[in-house]
Amino acid sequence: EDQLVQLVANREVPSGGLPTDVGCLVQNVGTAAAIFDWIVSNEPLVSRVTTVTGDGIARPMNVRVRLGTTIADVVNFVGGYTERAQHLIVGGPMTGKSITTDRVPVVKATNCILALSVHPSVAEEMPCIRCGDCAAVCPIQLLPQQLFWYACADDEDRLRKQGLTDCIECGCCDLVCPSRISLTANFRIAKARIREMADEKARAERARARFEARTERIERDRLAREEELARQKEQAKLAGPAAIAEILKRRQRTDKDD
Repeated sequence: EDQLVQLVANREVPSGGLPTDVGCLVQNVGTAAAIFDWIVSNEPLVSRVTTVTGDGIARPMNVRVRLGTTIADVVNFVGGYTERAQHLIVGGPMTGKSITTDRVPVVKATNCILALSVHPSVAEEMPCIRCGDCAAVCPIQLLPQQLFWYACADDEDRLRKQGLTDCIECGCCDLVCPSRISLTANFRIAKARIREMADEKARAERARARFEARTERIERDRLAREEELARQKEQAKLAGPAAIAEILKRRQRTDKDD
């Protein structure tokens, strides 16, 4: 979205912001079609168009799939796997996630099912040579090599300042890295760690707020009890002489009767 806004409207979305912050709204075709079906036909989102492709698919095509249909059924619909199929990815070659079974359902975010004949090889990582190729291809204009060092050092503050949260995990930096460093995976882990730390901080803040509220409530109850005790003591002081006089009168009457 940020790139579309930059290219089409020549407006830069601020870090951590949304296109609406610069007066733009971006909707994909699928969302627009779903809104049309909902408003015009009163039909909820129950299906989506999914691309089924790769050299491990017999007849690659785009199909409209009911949500909840298993990937295995979708692949069978397009002719099944070829003999070369070895690796299954959901979500496309760049940002997709590898899965080990096709007995998983299609959800509203399943835009692509990719079956490959060769399992992507993972080369041994080598030290970063700071060539800058990753920075040259980053569509967000980040500095992946710097983010990588800060991620390895768990430096949350510098990761935030360098714009890690703006990373769209496109995988371009992985493709051009001559050292075969899994930059995107490191960034994904670092972002998850930052979210976890933020959640822990939020939980700590809520616990602190509950503790302070409890302390204030206990203090209010203590002050209320002290005020009530003081009021009772004051009433006792005011009623003291009259009560003593009444006791003396009763004793005098008792003595006379005797």
